[in-house]
Amino acid sequence: MADNVILRDSSGNAPSPMNLLDQETDLSLGAAKKTSPRLDPSLDYTQNAEGLSFMDLKDDPEFQKDLVRFFKGNRYKYNRDEIVELGPEGLTEQFAEHMRYQSTNEATAVKDLYYAKDNRNNTVDELAAFGRLMSAWDGSEKAGTGFFTAAQDYIGAIASAPSTWASLALIPATFGAGAVAGQLAKQTAQQGTKLLLRKTLADIIAKKTGAEVLKKSVTSTTLKGAGLAAVTEGALGYGMVETQEATREQVIEDYQGMTPQQKALAVGFQSAFGGVIGGFGTWMNVKSANSAIDTLYRQQQEIEKSATAGAKNAVKTLQSKLTNTASKKKIGDVVSRIVKMTELLEQKVAPKQAKDSLNPTKVAEGTDIRTQIFAENPNTAIIGGLSSKTIQGIAAAASDIVDKLDIGPNERISSAIARALSKDPSESGSISTKEVIDILNDYAITREEFSNVYLSELSEAGKTLGQAGMVSRTLDAFKPTKYKGDKTKDTEALLSDITVLGKVGISTIDDILAKQTVAEASDSSIGMKFYRGAQELDAARIAYMTSQFATTARNVGFSVARLGVDASDQVFKSLLTGTARAFGADIPKSPARGVFSMLKGMTLDKDMALVARTMLEEDMPAEYKKLFRDTQRVEVATGSDNMLAKSARFVNVLNSATDHVFKQAAFFASLDRQLGAAGTTFRDFAESGQTFIDLDPAILDRAGRDALDFTFQKGYEGDDTAFGKSANYVIGLNRKLPFVVSGLAEMPFPRYMANHMEFIFDYMPLLGGSKGTAELLTKAYYKDADYMFSKDKGQIERWSKQMTGAMLLTGAYYARASQGAETDFSDFKFSEKGDVSKMAPILGALNGHMLVADMLYRYNNDIPLPTNKRVLKDMGEVVAGMSSLGFNTGMAEALGESFAKGGLTEVAKRKLADVMATFTYPAAMAKDFLGQYDPEKSYTWYNPDMQGDANILYDLQTWGEFQSRVSKNIPKYDWLGHAKYVNKSTTLPRYSIFNSRPIGTINPAMKQIVGIDTRSQSSIQEELSRLGLKEFELYKNSTVKNPVIRYVVEERLSKSLNKEFLRWRSQPRTELSGASYDDLDVNAQRQLFEDFISKQVQDTVKDTAERWGEYSKFAPTSAAGYIRNMYMIQGKTDIMGKPRYDAAAQSIPNSQYQTAEDYLVESTSLIDELNRRQMLMYYADIAEDSFKKIVDN
Repeated sequence: MADNVILRDSSGNAPSPMNLLDQETDLSLGAAKKTSPRLDPSLDYTQNAEGLSFMDLKDDPEFQKDLVRFFKGNRYKYNRDEIVELGPEGLTEQFAEHMRYQSTNEATAVKDLYYAKDNRNNTVDELAAFGRLMSAWDGSEKAGTGFFTAAQDYIGAIASAPSTWASLALIPATFGAGAVAGQLAKQTAQQGTKLLLRKTLADIIAKKTGAEVLKKSVTSTTLKGAGLAAVTEGALGYGMVETQEATREQVIEDYQGMTPQQKALAVGFQSAFGGVIGGFGTWMNVKSANSAIDTLYRQQQEIEKSATAGAKNAVKTLQSKLTNTASKKKIGDVVSRIVKMTELLEQKVAPKQAKDSLNPTKVAEGTDIRTQIFAENPNTAIIGGLSSKTIQGIAAAASDIVDKLDIGPNERISSAIARALSKDPSESGSISTKEVIDILNDYAITREEFSNVYLSELSEAGKTLGQAGMVSRTLDAFKPTKYKGDKTKDTEALLSDITVLGKVGISTIDDILAKQTVAEASDSSIGMKFYRGAQELDAARIAYMTSQFATTARNVGFSVARLGVDASDQVFKSLLTGTARAFGADIPKSPARGVFSMLKGMTLDKDMALVARTMLEEDMPAEYKKLFRDTQRVEVATGSDNMLAKSARFVNVLNSATDHVFKQAAFFASLDRQLGAAGTTFRDFAESGQTFIDLDPAILDRAGRDALDFTFQKGYEGDDTAFGKSANYVIGLNRKLPFVVSGLAEMPFPRYMANHMEFIFDYMPLLGGSKGTAELLTKAYYKDADYMFSKDKGQIERWSKQMTGAMLLTGAYYARASQGAETDFSDFKFSEKGDVSKMAPILGALNGHMLVADMLYRYNNDIPLPTNKRVLKDMGEVVAGMSSLGFNTGMAEALGESFAKGGLTEVAKRKLADVMATFTYPAAMAKDFLGQYDPEKSYTWYNPDMQGDANILYDLQTWGEFQSRVSKNIPKYDWLGHAKYVNKSTTLPRYSIFNSRPIGTINPAMKQIVGIDTRSQSSIQEELSRLGLKEFELYKNSTVKNPVIRYVVEERLSKSLNKEFLRWRSQPRTELSGASYDDLDVNAQRQLFEDFISKQVQDTVKDTAERWGEYSKFAPTSAAGYIRNMYMIQGKTDIMGKPRYDAAAQSIPNSQYQTAEDYLVESTSLIDELNRRQMLMYYADIAEDSFKKIVDN
C-alpha cells in the first residue's frame, strides 16, 4: 500500500495526499492552492529562481516534490512524520541551512559529494532532485530566511568545521608554546645534547643580554601564524570549492560551473577567515611561550648561582683529596669511573665517533677529562652531553660516597649503596637516602645526573655477561638462580640493586632501561641481531596500529571526556577530605581550587604546564624520556633509529603530539594540586627560582604516575598486588617475545589493557567500592592516615572515584534510554535517519558503564537481555579494552584447532592475515579519503577462498581471502580483485544479509577526521539489537561452501530479507491463533525470529543452488566459477577407497582413463574443460550410488 504523507501549503489551505513512493502521482499541495504571482507556471522552478529568494519557491509543486525526494532519501532519511511536521516552509529552510553548511563546512561538502556519487545506494530520482534544488539555490537572488537565521547557520557551520579547529589549535602550536623547544634547539643544534635550554639560558645570562633575545615578537609571530593559517585555509577552501563543484557536476545535467573569479572570491573569504582564527590562537600561545621563557630565565639565574657554588665546592673537595696520600689512590679510581661513564655517554650521543676505543682523539679526550676534573675553570664545555661543572660535581659526589662506604676499586658504587641502605642505621657502613641526596646537593647534582654512574656500571656488566656466550645465557634464563653461571648471577644482582635504588629515589633508572642497557652491551651475535630485528619489526607493526588519524581523534575524544571525570574526582575528593578532617583525620588538604587544574594546564596556566615539562626535561632527563618518549601508546618501542623505527615514529607524530598535550597538562595538574595541599601553587614554586632538584621526590614521582594514569600508560613495576604482578609480567613478556603476546595472544597493548581494566574497576559502582570497604574494615583499627590517603589509591581517592563512577553510570543509563534497545550498547543514532555511529572506540573504558547501563535499561523495561553467548563476548571485549581499539581475539584458539586438524583452518588463515594486515594500517587513511570521493572504494570487497586445481593458480585461489584480508587497508584497484572467479567482475562489494547497503563505512573520510565509524542500520538489524542477538549467531557464511552460491545468497537476502521481515512481522499467524509477531512475549519473539531467519536462509540457499545448477548446463563459461568450486568441494571424498573423480573417470563408458587428471588434460577449450568437470561430477554421483547399493546388499 502506498505511503501517504499529508502536507499543508504555506497559506494553511486544506491538505492533500502525497505519495512518496510513486513520483508520478500528483504531488501538488492542495487543489485550492493559488500559485504565487511571482512564479511563472510555464517555467520550471530552477528557472523561476532567478531574481527571487529561495524561500519564494516553497509553494511550487515541483519544488516541493524535490524537497520530499531529497529529504526522504539517504542523505537525511526523514520519515513521514518528520516531513509532515516540517512542511514546505520548514523543508525549504532546512535545505537553505544545508547549503550554508555546504559552503562553509568541509565536512558537509565531502558528505554531499559522497552522497552524489553513491549511485549504488541512492536512487536516480533523489540525486536528480538534489541537483535541481542546488541549481535553484545557486540561481536565487538570496535565501530569504532572514539575517539572524542565516547568521546562526553560518556561525554553526564555521564553528563545527574541522578546519576551524585546525586553525585554532595546530597552526598556533607551530608558532606558540609548542615551538619553544624547537626555537631553542635551532640555536644549539650542533651541540647534540639534552641540556639545550639550560645551556642557551646560561649563555644568555653570561652575556648579560636578557631573556628578550629568546622571546618571540608577539606582533610578528601573530602575523606569521595568521599567514600560515590563511594559506592552509585557502588550500582547504580551494579543495572545498572543487568538492562542491564535483557534487554539482555529478547531479546537475550540463552544469556550467563557477567562473575563476567566483572561485577566487570564495577561496579568498575562507583564507581571510582562517587567518583571523589562526592569528588569534597564535597570539594566545606566543604570550604563554614568552611567559614560560621569563619564568625559566629567572629560574636559570638561580641554577647558575647554585651550579657555580657546587662546582667550586666540587673542585675544592677533589683538590683537597689529591693532597692526601691515603685518598689519592681512591680519587684516581673515581676518575677512572668517570672517564668510563663519559665514554658510554659519548657512545649514546655520537655512536659512530665513539666506536673506535683506540682513536687518538678519543684517547686524548680521556686524558683531558682526567685533567679538567680538577680545574677551577675547565676548558671543555660539554662531554658526553654533560657540562664540565656537572662532571666535576659527579666526581666529587662519587668520591664522597666511596670514602663513606669504603668502596674498593673493583666494587660497584650502585651495589655498595644498595647494600648500605639495607643495613640498620646504627650499624657501621650504613647510609640513608637523605645522606645520599645531601651529598648530591652539596655539589648541585641531580639524581638524574648521578644515575649516569649506575648506567656505566650496567654497561660494564653487560660487556662481561656478553663474554659468557649466547647459548650459556639462554640456558641460564631457564635455570633456578643457584644453578646459573656466575656472570649471570652477578648481572641479576646488579639489576636488583638498581631496582632498590630506584624504589628509594636515589636512581632514576627504571627496570626497562637497566635491562636494555645490559642487553645492548652484552649481545652482538647474529642470533641476537635476528632477535632484535624481530623486536623492531613487531614494535613497528604495533606502532602502525595507532597510526591513523582516526586513532588520534578517538584518543582526543576519550581524553576530553576524562577531563570531566578528573574534575568530578577532585570535587568529591575535596568534599570527602574536608569531611574527614572535620572529624579529626590527620590527612593532607585537597583544596577545591585544584578541581580545574587539568583544564587550566591546557588554557589559562598553559605557560606553567610548559614550564613544568621543560623543567622535567632539563632536571630529570631520564624521567622526562620515560614520561614523554618511551611511555607512549606504542608499548614496545625499541628506541632504534633505523628506517623502520623512523617510519613508525613518523606515522604516529600526530598521535604523539596530542598525547603530549594531555600528559603535559596532567603532569602540571598533579604538581599544582600536591603543592596546593601544602599551601602554595606550582606557579609560586617555579617563579621563586626553584627547580625539581629542590622538590620532594615523592611529589615528582606522584605527578609522573598521575600523568601516565590519565593517558592509560602507567606501568606496574613494584606493584605487589596480584593484578599488578600479572600485568607487569605480561607487559614485560610483550617486550621480550615479539609477535607472541601481540600476535598469538592478540594483546598488542597489554599496558593499555591493564590501565583500561583498572579504570573500569575503580569507576564501576560496587566493584571498586567492594575493595574500598574491605580495606576500610581491615585497616580502620590501626587509625593510620596512610590507608586514608596513600600515594596511589587510599580510601579518599577510591571513594571519590566511586562517586564519579555512579554519575557515569547514571549518565550512561539515560544515554541508553534515549537510544532505546534498537542499537547496540555502544552505538548511537544522532538523528532519525537510520544510520548508527559506532562510538565504542571513543568511549574506551566507559564502554563498561554503557554495557551495564544497557543491561539495566533492558531489565527495567522488560526488554530481552542479550543471549549468554553475546553477553560473555561483549564483557570480554569491554573488560579487555579491545573493542575500543578495534581488534578481535581468538588467534590462539584458531591455531590450536589447526594443530589438531593437521593444517591451517580457515579461521587461522584469517587471523594470520589480520596480523600481517597491521603493517598496512597507515594505508587505511588513503583508502578512506579515496573512498570519500569514490564510494565504490569505501566498501568491503567480496574476496573468498576460491577453489581450483592443485597448482600455482590453486594456491593463489585458495588463499584468496588471505590475500584480501592482508591488503584490506590498501585502496582497492582491479589488480587486487579476486572476485573475477565468481562472474568475471572485479568489483563485487560484500553484503550482510540484514542490510541492503554494501558493508562499509558511510563517509569514510569523516571516520578519520572525527574517529566515528558510521554504518547503515535496517529495521531487521534494529530488531536484532532489541532481541539481544548478533548477526553471526543467526548466519555464518561458512555454512555455504561454494563462494559463488554464497555471494548470490548474501546479495539476494540483503535486498529481500528486511522487506520480507517487515511484511512477515505484521501478519496474523494461524499457528498463534491469529496473533502476530508483535503480539508475542519477548522469548517467543526471539525463537520465532530465529526460525524466520533460518528458513529464509535455507530457502534462498536451496533456490540459488538450483538456479546455478541449471544455469551451468546452458552457460558453462559464465558459470565457470560455480562449476570449478562445486568440483573441488565435492571432490574431497573417496569412493571405494579411490579419489572420487578418479573413480568417476574409470566409470565413464568406454573410458581408458585411470585418473581425472588424465581426462581433464585432454580438454581442447574452456567449454570442453568445464563440460568434462561436470561429466566427472555426474559419473561420480553414479559411482557413489552403485557403491552404496553394493554395501547395502
